[in-house]
Amino acid sequence: MIRKGLYAAYNERDYECYETENGCVKLISYDKGDVANGFIPYNDTTFTKEVPRDAVEEVFFVAPYAT
Repeated sequence: MIRKGLYAAYNERDYECYETENGCVKLISYDKGDVANGFIPYNDTTFTKEVPRDAVEEVFFVAPYAT
């Protein structure tokens, strides 16, 4: 799968993310196994977890390019 957008490195994995108004980072996962890691179901295929900004190792933007 080609990644595009804002991502965060958290617990040695990369997750799609966005920053919330209260300064936290909301992580987005499509792996049902992440429920065991504190993610809560958003719908049948998406799971989210809000963590403090300092718990995230880095936040980065992925922009694919092709020729």
